[in-house]
Amino acid sequence: MRKLISWLLVVMMLGSCLSGCGSSSSGAQRTVQIPANGIIAKSVFEGIRDSDDFGIFNGNNNDITYQWLFIGSLIEEPEDMNLKVNFSSSHSSTVKSYLKAAYVQELSFETENPLAGHPTLSIYLADIWDAASVELYSFDLNSNKATLLATAALENSPNAIITYIPQDFKGLFYLVGKSEAPGNSLVTGSDQSNQNTGGDQPLVELDDTYTGAGASGSTGSTGEKDKYLTDPTPAGRPAPVEPEDVTVNTAVRYTCTLSIRCDTILDNMAICEPNKVSQVPGDGAIMITRTCVFYEGENVFDVLQRECRSSGIHMSFKWTPIYNSVYVQGIHNLYEFDVGENSGWMYKVNGWFPNYGASRYHLQNGDVIEWIYTCDLGRDIGGFYAIGDSMGR
Repeated sequence: MRKLISWLLVVMMLGSCLSGCGSSSSGAQRTVQIPANGIIAKSVFEGIRDSDDFGIFNGNNNDITYQWLFIGSLIEEPEDMNLKVNFSSSHSSTVKSYLKAAYVQELSFETENPLAGHPTLSIYLADIWDAASVELYSFDLNSNKATLLATAALENSPNAIITYIPQDFKGLFYLVGKSEAPGNSLVTGSDQSNQNTGGDQPLVELDDTYTGAGASGSTGSTGEKDKYLTDPTPAGRPAPVEPEDVTVNTAVRYTCTLSIRCDTILDNMAICEPNKVSQVPGDGAIMITRTCVFYEGENVFDVLQRECRSSGIHMSFKWTPIYNSVYVQGIHNLYEFDVGENSGWMYKVNGWFPNYGASRYHLQNGDVIEWIYTCDLGRDIGGFYAIGDSMGR
């Protein structure tokens, strides 16, 4: 645990690492510039693994900066790896038009092989992306078919920073910024047979490994409210998993990303409680997107609690038996009702705001978690549909 806490504290400084960091006390170099050919030697990854540290690899291609984050404890079999990422725009306009997207960034990898340790990739763009969500697609130009692969985290600090954990490396990929939540307005699976391909709605397939919003492989609930008063989970969304039914396996570790933001308060400072104004960060970021280690069987609340404690961020919560879930009252000393009677904390995973509590959301490898403060029952952050009576649970 002490090693994990040490790593987490250093990860808080990731933004400054782009301008250069030193070496760790264990002797393993934490920050490495990716060479022109992209190849990082096996010995470098052995050093990261053996020191149980982390490694940051910075690159730049076509005036776009990118950064890989490797966690030593997750690198089981070190090898030479090519970390070069290529950025282009050869088919971006086609994809942008087809998916009716506001923003598109085309990319590819120099390697076609998965990278050991499942590192996190952060891409630093030159412009702001005023998007509600970012998704990763592949696109077949011959069949004019888009495949949704994953959801990514987006921060504008000040320009767009897109973060996700790559699982696929062969071919061209497209980061797509959309004005709506992930999975909305998709025509997928059996629905395609009922659609006219010449219509306004793009046809999108979901990759077999995709578990985000709109995934047909997820188990949605049907019928009436369950015994914990949870409304039926929308079709295609993951159903809640009761904490008492899950055994955490600390022998199996995965990674996800987590961010905590309160940007909406900046637009509502006039109604913010006077004694809380000083708690609001100037850029709205309480925790910038970071990669977190979690154990098989853990839930969204487990990760939030551990990351806040490790980073010295105050968090208040209570258990609500009637909902069989934890209710998050405050983060960073910003509580519900501090910015009006409709304010409080909500969370979303892979771009979707679940309609049940964070301690009932069972995590999968690569999940993108965002905790966001709302000042208007979720209307100001695109999550009003999830509210019901479940905000903060």
